[in-house]
Amino acid sequence: MAYGKGEQRVATTQNYHPTRVVTLTYQPFVLGTTAIFTYHEAKVNTRLRNLAGYTLFFLSSFAAIVLDVATSGRGGIAPFVGVCIIAAAFGVADGHVQGGMTGDLSLMCPEFIQSFFAGLAASGMITSALRLITKAAFENSRDGLRKGATSEGSLTVAADLAAGGIQNRANPLLKTLDHTAWALGTVLTFVLDFGSIIDRYALVLIASYNVWDLIGRYIPLIEQVKLRSRKVILIAVVSRFLLIPAFYYTAKYSDQGWMIMLTSFLGLSNGYLTVCILTEAPKGYKAQVNFIMSLEVAGAGAPQAQGKFLGILVCWVLGNGSLFAWNSMLTIEDYYSILFPTYHPTRVLTIAYQPFAFGITCILTYHEAKLNTRKRNLIGFALFLISSFALIMLDIGTKGRGGLGPFIGVCIISALFGTADASVQGGLVGDLSFMCPEFIQSFLAGLAASGVLTSALRLITKAAFENSQNGLRNGAILFFSITCFFELVCLLLYAYVFPKLPIVKYYRSKAAAEGSKTVASDLAAAGISNEHSIQAEEDPKKCDRLSTKELLIQNIDYAFDIFLIYVLTLSIFPGFLSEDTGAHSLGTWYALTLIAMYNVWDLIGRYLPLIKCIKLTSRKGLTGAILARFLFIPAFYFTAKYGDQGYMIFLTSFLGLTNGFLTGPEQNALGNVLVVCLLGGIFSGVVLDWLWLIGKGW
Repeated sequence: MAYGKGEQRVATTQNYHPTRVVTLTYQPFVLGTTAIFTYHEAKVNTRLRNLAGYTLFFLSSFAAIVLDVATSGRGGIAPFVGVCIIAAAFGVADGHVQGGMTGDLSLMCPEFIQSFFAGLAASGMITSALRLITKAAFENSRDGLRKGATSEGSLTVAADLAAGGIQNRANPLLKTLDHTAWALGTVLTFVLDFGSIIDRYALVLIASYNVWDLIGRYIPLIEQVKLRSRKVILIAVVSRFLLIPAFYYTAKYSDQGWMIMLTSFLGLSNGYLTVCILTEAPKGYKAQVNFIMSLEVAGAGAPQAQGKFLGILVCWVLGNGSLFAWNSMLTIEDYYSILFPTYHPTRVLTIAYQPFAFGITCILTYHEAKLNTRKRNLIGFALFLISSFALIMLDIGTKGRGGLGPFIGVCIISALFGTADASVQGGLVGDLSFMCPEFIQSFLAGLAASGVLTSALRLITKAAFENSQNGLRNGAILFFSITCFFELVCLLLYAYVFPKLPIVKYYRSKAAAEGSKTVASDLAAAGISNEHSIQAEEDPKKCDRLSTKELLIQNIDYAFDIFLIYVLTLSIFPGFLSEDTGAHSLGTWYALTLIAMYNVWDLIGRYLPLIKCIKLTSRKGLTGAILARFLFIPAFYFTAKYGDQGYMIFLTSFLGLTNGFLTGPEQNALGNVLVVCLLGGIFSGVVLDWLWLIGKGW
């Protein structure tokens, strides 16, 4: 049989499964990096960690452009390996930034962490939108797909406080903890999501997921709809597993409308449940609260109010940057699916990403009390920047060719993203858990917003280059160039803006007074002296902190909830949505739509807990809700098999809504524990996602 040049390229890379392989490459690095930073959390400089993460994001994104340009958009093993390497770099950067930023913002007001997580969700929506636009713009041009893709407490806070020029007089502040259930809920939420999200159809699905994930993360802002009950949250998380059969049957029997709906629901539930869980966890010290109102923070009059809005905004951007690079890799799966059609990139890249994200997070969690959170976050953001740049370089170096070599490179970069994710997410959640709840809420909303932003950007870049030569590749390169720039912005914000805010100085000083050992470098960066060590010597029991094991035992139900949430989500998103939803009238836009709908509803779900009347606070309620999510499994199965695309869009939207609603932030040590459970759930979901291939030649 005779092939054209483009057909030959597709034929030689049809077994790469880029959407799976790249994800599989990304996740081990983000998990491993996060685990390592969590283990050494008390010794890691959170500021440097985050700066390093954003720098790595920038460099990796640029590398992706360079790789595609160098290979002229050709497929093959070498370019695919390069893409995998860049994916690994993204994973490493993600491990730096997400953990570091979460740990940093957790010390502050809840608005900051809320904004950060909203930014994470928005990144998915933006990338999906950009990808759809670039795909549409270059669809009918030569190499249009390519052009479209191208165009698109704690010793850890010392460096941050030093950057802010603060000196501290510690007053013993002691708080009691009660946290384990939240950790498990977060993991289960994301395990489901990443088991399911590429032609135009796949881009549409991803965009739908990202948009609704972002919406879901803002729904908890409505106090009336925020889940607070642990039992209800657990029930909601478990119920999401009904999406699995729903996706399966929708892909097999229904049309693309139902698949888009399912994907949107997946994103909405993911964002909503994530924020609900992470915003309900208590603090982590043994003694009784004895806050002395005369806590002195140099140069910070009425610190609780000064800079709060800016802090919320920065947290949102940091949350966005914590997942922006990884979401960018996910949302250009339409490009990788063409470049590595036989490698299952959506599944393999996730598998590459998650082991690193999970493993490193476990390590960092184990050493949480000894890590410098500031350095951890800076390293994570720098790694995100470098990995993003490396992804561009890989594509340029291989001239956009597919093949095993480039695919391995992409998998390596995916693993780096996992490492960066492990560094940043746990670090930032732990950091923000010491601050006002708005910070962690904003951070969580930023996480969901990253999906929405990346989806939007991907739609834009895809549409812009759709009718041009090499449009898909050019869109991808442009897309990752934007990612590099955004990660650089996050790195600079965390390094030079965030620690200078009066409210951040106040909360970090307060954390040190409460007995936190991990904020030393942050206080030093702000110019604050810490007298906690002297007081600890005089009365060690006053500032005795619960161990990580004690935190986990007390909050095992939360840990189980967070695990179940992401087991379900990742078993459907993005692999299933990208490869197993069939052919529909939306064509290559279908998957993008599903992903975008998921991201949007996930973002909405993360803001729903702000409505007190609907926020789940009961541990039993949370667990019940999480378990109920497992009904998504048969729902997705039958929708994919018998339903049309409308049902799939609805299911995806609900998946995102429940994911965002049932997820949320924590105190530094507990926050790292929850992130470990979250990433463990994601990793499990990514592995389980391969079960969808049973009976399809496997």
